[in-house]
Amino acid sequence: MSSSENNGKQELKEIIKTEDNNLYARTNLFLVVNGIFFAAIGVSKVLFFQIFVGIVGLIVGCLWFLCTYQSQRVITALHAKFDEKYPSPDDDEYYRVIENELMKQKWLRPAELLGIILPGVFTIAWFICVIVLVFVIICGKTPL
Repeated sequence: MSSSENNGKQELKEIIKTEDNNLYARTNLFLVVNGIFFAAIGVSKVLFFQIFVGIVGLIVGCLWFLCTYQSQRVITALHAKFDEKYPSPDDDEYYRVIENELMKQKWLRPAELLGIILPGVFTIAWFICVIVLVFVIICGKTPL
């Protein structure tokens, strides 16, 4: 492999690493914000405040999903480009082990898990939370 090819390979690896770090940083930020919102709902006794926080949480969850979904797509495309441009030699035992483990359950790979599954679960939880709080207002009693 020539020096310029090696530099290109290292540069692409750095871009992938940066995108991975961005995804993890965004996920941490949104998890903290969601935790604060859920705590605010649990602590507050004012129903309208709870609904307001629930709606804001739902909006934040939707934005989180869109943001991390895009990051996940970029990371997947970068990995595909790297694999296309720099295929792993057949004798690279470590690469084969990692790739085999990741491909067993594609939906459980870190980018898919953090970029699609986790934000989707939180967005659904916020939707259910808002529905329950609206039910409480309409019926005047708790659903449980």
